[in-house]
Amino acid sequence: MRHVLSVEHASKHFGGVIALDDVSFDVQAGEVHALLGQNGSGKSTLIKCLSGYHSPEPGWRLTINGTKIERPLHPGEFRQLGMSFVHQDLGLVPSLSITENLRAGVIVAGGLSRIRWREQYRIAKALLDEFEIDIDPRDAVETLRPVDRALIALVRAVDELRRWKGSAGAAEGGVLFLDEVTAVLDRAGKNRVGALVRRIVADGAGVVVVSHDLKEMVDVANRITMLRDGSLIATVDAAEYENPSGIESLIELMTGNRRDNGAINVERRATPPGDRVVAAISDLTGSLARKFSAELHEGEVLAVTGLVGAGWEEIPALLFGARRAEAGTLTLDGETFDVARMSPGNAISHGIGLVPANRQEDGVVSDLSVRANVSLPVLSTFMAKGRLVAREERARIRAVLDGYRVVPPDPELEIQALSGGNQQKAVVAKWLNIKPRLLLLQDPTQGVDVSARERIQDIVWRAARAGMAVLYASANYEEVAAVADRVIVVSDGVITTEIVGADITEDAVTAACLRGAPSGLEEVA
Repeated sequence: MRHVLSVEHASKHFGGVIALDDVSFDVQAGEVHALLGQNGSGKSTLIKCLSGYHSPEPGWRLTINGTKIERPLHPGEFRQLGMSFVHQDLGLVPSLSITENLRAGVIVAGGLSRIRWREQYRIAKALLDEFEIDIDPRDAVETLRPVDRALIALVRAVDELRRWKGSAGAAEGGVLFLDEVTAVLDRAGKNRVGALVRRIVADGAGVVVVSHDLKEMVDVANRITMLRDGSLIATVDAAEYENPSGIESLIELMTGNRRDNGAINVERRATPPGDRVVAAISDLTGSLARKFSAELHEGEVLAVTGLVGAGWEEIPALLFGARRAEAGTLTLDGETFDVARMSPGNAISHGIGLVPANRQEDGVVSDLSVRANVSLPVLSTFMAKGRLVAREERARIRAVLDGYRVVPPDPELEIQALSGGNQQKAVVAKWLNIKPRLLLLQDPTQGVDVSARERIQDIVWRAARAGMAVLYASANYEEVAAVADRVIVVSDGVITTEIVGADITEDAVTAACLRGAPSGLEEVA
């Protein structure tokens, strides 16, 4: 079969760190090629080299449809070479119409000439009709369902390949990269995306799919290339892994069959949580999570995890009222709340704290001081006769910062002057300062260094053992294994696995997440 893309000896170093080490792989016309590996395996680095975002080390060779390139690509040059990329964020402009998103490249290329909108709508409608997408091209992208947004991004990418080819009917010879495009879609949505992928490869294009969902990749791919720690491990036929033990074999290939990577903390395992149920979640339902139910015990760290987009990520925000739940109840120390009617203010008043995933957007007010940020949830406790008792506030917050080793421990510094790790310690301190009965954490160590990560984990664990219940949502399986007393794995919105105590290791959590639930994508013929 003819190769549409061939990469040879691709390497990339960041200082002393080798992110990509002499990787070679190829893509054939009319095939779906899965690019797999754990976080940090080199997948994203390789794709960024191909898109021109990173410059690979000298010595790599790239061949696209017979054109040999031995230099780094310039940003955007991939379009002239017959490559197109759809990233997880899709790259759409929500406030613009479908037509404007589909035809932006053509409209911009037209320069200052008058835009014939009726003609652009007609072309966009023809594209939608061809791919059986029943949507008005005048609709704004922000009004669409997630699956329809993904389809629009795919159609735009296919149209780009066709215009590169100079043919209105085929993307033959093009290469389409899909980076976790189906991560947030349900099974029906994955089916629709899968159908469109089949149309693309039938045109003679090659499709490279990046995903953590092994079942999905075995179903949809012809071949699989596995990376680990920046190196190529193997390129295999996906059909070899369709047997009952196939997923387990892929997991072993991905992880290297390493054991006990979670480095279970003996002290933590030796001091188990209590038996009393502090919080009970029943039938919690959001946009992805479906009828999630769990109990949290006094002093327990319960971790919820899974693949990106599986639904576990939204559970803390749903319980806190930061994201609107469709249904569900939360019983906290015997008092039951309708989560669909929960608001952040109500959550705080009932002893619930949330450390959000996005610190910069949701966790801090960047132009306020550390003191102002940490005292926000408890500001009323420093009020007397309608006025702020600033001296008491400063003294209390300084003591909090000292206790959580926030450096420098100066309450009057703007919080953005602190390092990322110290900002995050301040955010955790802010919520522990309210002495919550239930602490919710969403990827609490995201973007911090190792020492800050360990410090935050220790703070959370000690707070739990002091009596509070902790719900710890994270996609970092090593971290989950290190801090959790119990792990619940969510796949396709529902609970699939529970792991308890000494059985919690990084590999056990990884394997449970990768096994997942049955895929919605069908095999490509």
